[in-house]
Amino acid sequence: MDIVGDTVQRRLVLTEDLLQATVPGLNAERAGKVLAPLNLYLNRYEINTVRRLAAFLGQVIVESTSFSRVTEGLYYSSAERLHAVFPSKFPTVKSAEGYTKNPEKLANHVYANKLGNGDEAGGEGWKYRGRGLIQLTGKANYEAFQKATGIDVVTSPELLEQPGYAVYSATWFWHSRGLNGLADSQSYLALTKRINAPALHFSEREAARRHAEKILERAQLYGQGVATP
Repeated sequence: MDIVGDTVQRRLVLTEDLLQATVPGLNAERAGKVLAPLNLYLNRYEINTVRRLAAFLGQVIVESTSFSRVTEGLYYSSAERLHAVFPSKFPTVKSAEGYTKNPEKLANHVYANKLGNGDEAGGEGWKYRGRGLIQLTGKANYEAFQKATGIDVVTSPELLEQPGYAVYSATWFWHSRGLNGLADSQSYLALTKRINAPALHFSEREAARRHAEKILERAQLYGQGVATP
């Protein structure tokens, strides 16, 4: 990142303390597991300014529940909630009643014949459910990540549950969707819709982004977590 009043080009290097300060509820154990891959892949994909990094963290904090969840939560006990979250798949509450408390059945239904998946009976909705810090979802996205990185997540999708690959897939997805540019222009709603089309929990994403931005701006000002390349 460029430091104001300094002609030396610098980049942000997250420390464990800085990461925990920006991510509410992140404990030291989880921070330690993701810190090195974050610094590696954030640098690789140029998520390297306060504005870009704050926007990235705002999204992944919500998508992964502060880095504590790297697989999509598909357990719903209420048919009413399923109807509200997936109205195109469950146009009535009654139509959702057979899919409560059964994540695998639900995934195969709601993700059938979309995102590169086959039909419901083939089971690809469950196999390629959301994984990683940004919840990479669907066979087509798994294939694209594999093609770009050489990591065989199509055969072994559970690899994306490992901390390093959970981070890698999130930063790759961010780069592949041009999200640095949207962060630069402060187009945060458009950015959110490229990650989550209905922009669910947008207010929470924005609150997390603003919190991270405040912490990172303070770190930049005092030279914390900043190093020359």
